Amino acid sequence: MKYATIFAIWIALAVILLCSFPAATAAQNASAALAASTAKEQTNIPGVKIFADRPAGFSPLTATDEQLSTYGLPPRPDKQADPQGYAQWARAMTSLKYRASATLVAKPYSSTNLKLVNNQANQPSVQVNGAPTQYYSTNWSGVANTNNLTKWNDNTSFNYIQSITTVPAAQPPFGACWNPTNGPFLTAVWNGIDGANNGDVLQGGSLSYADCNGDTLQSGQYIGWVEWYPSYSILEIVCGAGTAPPPCPVYPGDNFLVITFGAPGTANQYVYVEDGTEGWYGSFELAWQQGPGLVGSSAEWIVERPCCITVGTEEDPVPLANYISQAVSNSFSSKGNGNVFFPGSQAASTWVIDMLDDNADQIISDVEGQGTAGLQGKTSLWLEATGCAFAGGCTP
Repeated sequence: MKYATIFAIWIALAVILLCSFPAATAAQNASAALAASTAKEQTNIPGVKIFADRPAGFSPLTATDEQLSTYGLPPRPDKQADPQGYAQWARAMTSLKYRASATLVAKPYSSTNLKLVNNQANQPSVQVNGAPTQYYSTNWSGVANTNNLTKWNDNTSFNYIQSITTVPAAQPPFGACWNPTNGPFLTAVWNGIDGANNGDVLQGGSLSYADCNGDTLQSGQYIGWVEWYPSYSILEIVCGAGTAPPPCPVYPGDNFLVITFGAPGTANQYVYVEDGTEGWYGSFELAWQQGPGLVGSSAEWIVERPCCITVGTEEDPVPLANYISQAVSNSFSSKGNGNVFFPGSQAASTWVIDMLDDNADQIISDVEGQGTAGLQGKTSLWLEATGCAFAGGCTP
C-alpha cells in the first residue's frame, strides 16, 4: 500500500496516550521521503505546500488507515488494544471541521534561535549533576531537550516533538499604556526542533498580539502559524481566499495541538497545526531556502517574544505581551532511535530557560517549576509572565 506507512503516522502521536509511546515511536521513524509522495497543494509561498484536503463526505471515523494517511490525518488506534487512545483519536477527529487554505501570510517578524546572555552556551548559570541546566535568554522561556550534534544523525537527532497548549490572552503589561511603553506586544507559543544551540528552528504554534491606543488597550489579535527560520518568517495560517484572506479563527483559550517532524539537513520539513476548539487544521511541508539545514540538536517547548524592532543601532526582540500564565501539556520529544524525552526530563542536557528583559537585569518570563511531579508533571510545563512584562512595561 503506497501510503500505509507515510507522513500521517507521526501525526497520530498527538492524540495517543503516553502509554502508547512504543507504537508511536515506531511511527516516528517513517521515512520523510515517503511523505514526499503524498498529494499536496502549493501555497502562495514558494517552497511551502499543504497536504491535500479531504473530499466531500469524507469521515475519518470510517476511513481506512490508508485514506487517513493520504489526507494527513492520524491513523486509528486499535479500539481493543488501546481503548483510551482510540477515544482520544475519535474526539480529535470529531472536532475537525475543515482544512486551512493554501494561502499563507508572511509576517514581518520571525521566531528565531535562542539568544543567551553572557555567553551561556559555554558557561551555564546553574549545572548540577543529574539535574537540568538553568539558562537565561533575552527571547526564549521554556524547556529544551538537547544534544551535542553538529549535523543530522538518523539515530540520535531529535526528529519529533508534540504539545498541546492554550492560546494566551493578549494584553500589554499592566499599566504599560499609561507609562507609556511602546508596543506592539507579542507572545509566541510554540514547539520546535533546533535553535537552542544552532542557527535554525523548525516550529509551529500560536501568536498573541496587543497594542496600546493612547492610554487604552486595543483588542487582541491571534493567529496560528508555521515557520522554518531563517528560510521563512512566521507564516500566518489562513482559512479563506481573495486579495485579503482572513486568518483561521483563533481566540484566547483555544486548544492548540502542534506536531513538528524533522528530516535530515536541507530535506523538506513538516509541521502540523490544529486548533481543536475552532476545528481547523493544516499539515505543511516546508522546503529549505537558506541558512543551516536541520541538525536535530534540540527539541523545545517555548514562550517567545519574536524578532525584531530597531532600538538605536540594535535589533531587539519585540516587547513581550503580558500572557499571565501558560500551560503546556501532553508533550514529549524523541530521536530517530526511539528514545523519548519530556519537558520534565531530569538531565544536564535538559535546559530550563528563563527570559530576561533587554537590559538582562530581571526575569520577564519564568518557568514555574520543572520536573516529574507536582503541577507541571513529566509531560507538562507551566510558565508565567513576571517583572516588567507583567506590570509597568519594560524599558528597551
